[in-house]
Amino acid sequence: ATTQSTAAVPVFGGDKKSDSQEKKQSDASNQESLKTGEEGEDTLYCCSASLYEFHDSQWKEKGKGMIKVNKDKEKKSTRLIMRQQGNLKLLLNANVWHGMKITKMDESKGMSFTAVNHLEDASEASLRTFAIR
Repeated sequence: ATTQSTAAVPVFGGDKKSDSQEKKQSDASNQESLKTGEEGEDTLYCCSASLYEFHDSQWKEKGKGMIKVNKDKEKKSTRLIMRQQGNLKLLLNANVWHGMKITKMDESKGMSFTAVNHLEDASEASLRTFAIR
């Protein structure tokens, strides 16, 4: 006598419902474990933008993504944070200070500002001009 299994056998890549459920659970656990350094901060403002840096007498695009104005809950300091769309690479990490000048750019929806981008080594960090559009 032969016995046959009555369990469903997945064909061509498995049960799509369980695969998508597993992917959602995996994505959720990855997002929970991803530490950005923004955990102790409140986001005051957030929008999609393109970041440019003025270098060698011309504007060079650094990337596109979400720019945030974050305030530290304990230190009460504020900073600009921008991450690359897709891979979340840090593009901008600059402190905001009292009296920081932000200038509207002529005939565009952009603004420019001068800041130190803290992505570089502290010895190489210098004041640079950026634009957000």
